[in-house]
Amino acid sequence: MIGRFFLHRRRAGPNHPLGSEVKMGKAATDRPVPRGTTVFLFQGQGGFHPAALKSEFETNAGVRPLFQLVQHLCGTEFGTDFHASLSLGDREKPPFSCEQLGIYLGGFLWGRSLIERGITPHIMLGHSFGEFASLAVGGAVSFADGAQLVCERIKALQGLEQAGRMAAVSMGAEQLEHHLRDLQDHDLEIAVINHPEQAVVSGSEQDLARLDEKLRLEQRAMHRLKSQYPFHCTKLLPAVPIFRERASRIRYADATYPIYFPSESCVQSPGFDIAGALSRHLTTPFDFASAVQNLYALGYRTFYECGGGTLLRNLVRRTLREHSDISLHGALEMSPFSQATSIRTSTPDAQIPADKMEPVAIVGYGCVLPGALDSDEYWMNILEGRCTISRCDAVDPFFLEDLYNEEAVTVDKTYSPLAGYVDETLLDQRFASIGIKASRQYSKIQKMIAVASTEAFERYGVSDNFGKVACFYGATPDGIREYDESLVLKHFREGIEKLPEASSSSKERLELLQRRFGGGTGNPESFSPAQTYKVVFNDLFRAETKTILVDSACSSSLYATDLAVKSLMTGQTDLALCGGAFAASAGNSALFAQFRGLATSAVRALDDNAEGTVFSDGAVTLLLRRMSDAVNAGHHIYGVIRAIGLSSDGKSPGVNVPTVTGQHLAIERAYSGSSVDRQSIQYIEAHATATAGDVVEFKSLTRAFSTRKPDLEKIRLGAGKSLIGHTGWASGGSAIVKMLYALKNQIMPGQTALHRINSRFQIESSPFQVTTTHESWPANTAGQPRRCAINSFGFGGTNAHVVIEEYCPASIASVPRDQHAGADHQDVVICAIRTIFPFGDSITDNLDSHFLRFKAQALKIPAGKLLLPDVAEQMSRSQYLSLMGCEDALSMLKGKGVDPERISVILSHNDKCDRACVTNLFIYEDRLRRLLREISATAGPDAWLESATDRFFTTLRKTHLPSGPYTLPGIMPSIVSGRVAQLNDLKGPNFIVGESSARSADSLEIAGLYVRFGNADVVVCGGMSLGKHFAELGEHHDSEVAEGIVVFAVATKKIAEKYDLPIIAPLRQIHSGSAHRSMDLAA
Repeated sequence: MIGRFFLHRRRAGPNHPLGSEVKMGKAATDRPVPRGTTVFLFQGQGGFHPAALKSEFETNAGVRPLFQLVQHLCGTEFGTDFHASLSLGDREKPPFSCEQLGIYLGGFLWGRSLIERGITPHIMLGHSFGEFASLAVGGAVSFADGAQLVCERIKALQGLEQAGRMAAVSMGAEQLEHHLRDLQDHDLEIAVINHPEQAVVSGSEQDLARLDEKLRLEQRAMHRLKSQYPFHCTKLLPAVPIFRERASRIRYADATYPIYFPSESCVQSPGFDIAGALSRHLTTPFDFASAVQNLYALGYRTFYECGGGTLLRNLVRRTLREHSDISLHGALEMSPFSQATSIRTSTPDAQIPADKMEPVAIVGYGCVLPGALDSDEYWMNILEGRCTISRCDAVDPFFLEDLYNEEAVTVDKTYSPLAGYVDETLLDQRFASIGIKASRQYSKIQKMIAVASTEAFERYGVSDNFGKVACFYGATPDGIREYDESLVLKHFREGIEKLPEASSSSKERLELLQRRFGGGTGNPESFSPAQTYKVVFNDLFRAETKTILVDSACSSSLYATDLAVKSLMTGQTDLALCGGAFAASAGNSALFAQFRGLATSAVRALDDNAEGTVFSDGAVTLLLRRMSDAVNAGHHIYGVIRAIGLSSDGKSPGVNVPTVTGQHLAIERAYSGSSVDRQSIQYIEAHATATAGDVVEFKSLTRAFSTRKPDLEKIRLGAGKSLIGHTGWASGGSAIVKMLYALKNQIMPGQTALHRINSRFQIESSPFQVTTTHESWPANTAGQPRRCAINSFGFGGTNAHVVIEEYCPASIASVPRDQHAGADHQDVVICAIRTIFPFGDSITDNLDSHFLRFKAQALKIPAGKLLLPDVAEQMSRSQYLSLMGCEDALSMLKGKGVDPERISVILSHNDKCDRACVTNLFIYEDRLRRLLREISATAGPDAWLESATDRFFTTLRKTHLPSGPYTLPGIMPSIVSGRVAQLNDLKGPNFIVGESSARSADSLEIAGLYVRFGNADVVVCGGMSLGKHFAELGEHHDSEVAEGIVVFAVATKKIAEKYDLPIIAPLRQIHSGSAHRSMDLAA
């Protein structure tokens, strides 16, 4: 790669200090790179970690002489104070001399610490300037001589400060080379290749600005580096002879451990000209990616990064992303002194009483997202501005033929060719590497959840003795591709096979169709949400595990996080796993297209030219503990959950039309229900889907933060969906992961793919600012920790606002812990019970006696509730049942004066509705027909099967409406509760508890938590059953479960007495264990 992209620019003429051409071949005394397994990586520019160095100095007396030497050199050679540079504020730039010597010192300390722990390097690899630390750790120079060598390099560079700068570009070297040719008349040079999709250019500020402008027009990301000089660039030629002469005075020795010089294509050996190599490297390009690939080819699989952060590990991972057999480690994370630093906070002074409300610690996290099989890779994509949305036909070759129509709106088709996919081949490799003992063959979404959760547990660092555990996960039956596909196949095949005169040949062809159709070709029940999620969590914990599935549409992962927090605060759990996952079929995109909500070229969140969103695969897992438990156990705390606010939109023009009032209420509840001062918020990760909802969200934020003090910095606003698309039920969790990295690295991420801020925002007069470049995250006001907030707003009007902050022990210790309703164990009472089941004339007569079902005419919208006829005719039976079942309780509550703003709706719902199954059949009709044609092409025509297929779809179309703008709201499970909230103007949280073994018990348990914690005065809760799929087609079932609904109204006894509500029975206790679940309703 170096020869291809770099040699053409190295001919410098006879006046070049090193001759007419800078030679990049091997030295006369080279030694080939040996085979081995273990690599030590040393950081270059950007590898200065003052906080970690300061911690080493304070906790490890044995290394203080090295610090004293560096302090002496800084003072005598440059007049700077190294110790003072370790305590500078975030926005204060350290002197260049302190920074360079600090990088060298850190690399040496953490490299030697690995060796002292018994880890033997088979080769050393420095990233650019990291070569200096590799020389010292490898034994080619003493620490003192290496430090002096760094000083000579700094002095040789003096006077070249205006030579230029460096910038990282998110593209490969070949592609960047084409851009540089198009730019013309420039002095830019490709300096570094970090990985196959990122190169670094060096050159003048003026030409870097020209390149940046060109790339922005093409929606390409370029990130300016903090480097003071244009390294690996001919602009530094004047420094080469000066540094070479001074470097020649240093004493060198044969290295104890092999030191790899990629630019020289060899390792150091006796007689090797180290001074010449180091001086040439100022102007020689550096190909880190090729170096890593070469080492992998020689058997190297284990990489240790000798420094803070994960920069080099991420580069290795990106370079070797197709290989699942590599192992990546961080020396700083393994240092006994850095561990002592975190454990030190568990002294008695830092202990927190657990009997009162307290912040919640995030002790583990992991994710699988488009273009990222772990959170490190996701953060790297954010820094590089790398969009991981792709064309559907690149993954599914028949997508355009089967599922797409370029017209803006076409029945049962999507007009967007885009989606965010998790690469299944890479996912399979990663899944195979985690070693989970799966109890059965996993689907794609199960593998995503398992990989994300395994990463979270690796960060947590505890493999057993979890205490009381529960899982709360955002999930929907509509978010499992294999489930949709298996149901389509099942119903198509059953519908065809029950037609008369089906031949054995036709049945054989249906068997072939079963095998060819897609990933979901098995029994649909094995792909149902209950099976999909619970199986993974049971396998992870190696035991039956309490699992609650939460469906509030796109806010689900944050609603699940809220339940996890409540479970911890009441002592029901000691470790709470939460998050969400989504891997929908093409049907989701086809239905969203019906109201023009999709993007055709890019997701431009917050942009004036936003045209819509794109749906993506995603899974995110967080591990939470009570802060006191996490601190006392010495766990690493990655972030702190300080506040959560939830709400519903209530009345709106439609369940898919967001409201400022509802969103604003969620934000207000987050701050009014906590001790967090909204003036301390510095960054907000917006929900921003690049739809019309962006403007609604901005208005709600502006209203909530309208009192921001003018002397404070404007709040930075960002939205990650421009990079990864909309991960649906995992989107709030992915935003949390993004913010955890931003807080850790003290970087405010810039907004990608932003050409012009949405003009309807009127952002200049708002308290917000959107930038396109990454910024340093400054310290917060009044000594408070860095703090951010996350919005997640679900389709159907379910809103969540969460506040996250960095972990600062002193700040946590000062948090007021007001006694909360949740800690009082208030009595919870049942104030109303309502059941609706088919009986008499309401029972349909086309099913057998084992399955009682309502006639369609018996399902009605309650009197006084108005809906457009087009909306009503697209509503599922479950939405009708929920409105009917909740009506009596809500009428009673309103008659007693209970504020609708303080009423919540939580219902258990058992699955996809019939209408959703029929709609997916229409969407996949062309795919089914194409596959049958392909089978006929090889097996011969089958006239009966062709005719049967025509009859099947003709019959369906006579009895079912085509998809339209009201279809998706009419069939989404989350709208079962959302429709109740909308038509009754309820603004308490509303959501669906997914399928489980004790549906009403789940909703009752959660309702008890919500009224005890004050999220609502009254919760209308319960469960419904709709039997098996597709009863509308007249199938007969053996199930004895009737169609029906049971509804309760739940409140604390105090609230019931306040509003004079009837107390039917106390809800004394709800046991929700892994194997036992019961309710005690005492009369």
